[in-house]
Amino acid sequence: MITPPLSNLDVSGCVNTSQKYTINYISIAPPVGSIMAFTVGTSPDGWLLCNGVSYGKTQYAALFAVIGITFGGNDTSFNVPNYQGAFLRGTGTNGSYSGPALNASQAHATQTHAHTASSVVTDPGHKHSQYTINDDFNMSGGAPSGTTPSFPASDSAGSRTWDNLNNSTTGITVATTIANSTTSVDANETRPYNYGVWWIIKY
Repeated sequence: MITPPLSNLDVSGCVNTSQKYTINYISIAPPVGSIMAFTVGTSPDGWLLCNGVSYGKTQYAALFAVIGITFGGNDTSFNVPNYQGAFLRGTGTNGSYSGPALNASQAHATQTHAHTASSVVTDPGHKHSQYTINDDFNMSGGAPSGTTPSFPASDSAGSRTWDNLNNSTTGITVATTIANSTTSVDANETRPYNYGVWWIIKY
């Protein structure tokens, strides 16, 4: 801990310390292992890019003491996390939402849902009509000479009779099943609007 100075100290450059320092007994340095978003492609002093690179255990001993070989490593080296292309999410459960376990990842997922389609076919019944002719012969003339006729010498067509069949339904049932899949639109993943940054880790 640094004792508050008796006078001001003006610095035009950087002040590097090997330990954390405080102002009014409040630490102003983030703890080792902290993750922060950064908009430059190179890490600032005291930080490393979260790109999965391997470092010597003694090179960044304080960081190794915090994360160990959680993200990979061996007897002499350890890896920083690789958060390239990843969203960070709080671990634990909040109501219906559950994040991954600490230092674990979740695979792609789509929430369970349904798409409903229906169709209605109505058969109100219908009629078939037909008519019959009692007699459709028109005849005239007589029997040949020397014979006795067995039918009248003339006749005319009889009347027509209409018969309506009863209402009837077809008994047909129409069932519709729709299965549809979508193709990706400019992507092979589902994602919200986002902006690219580097995740960096404090050592």
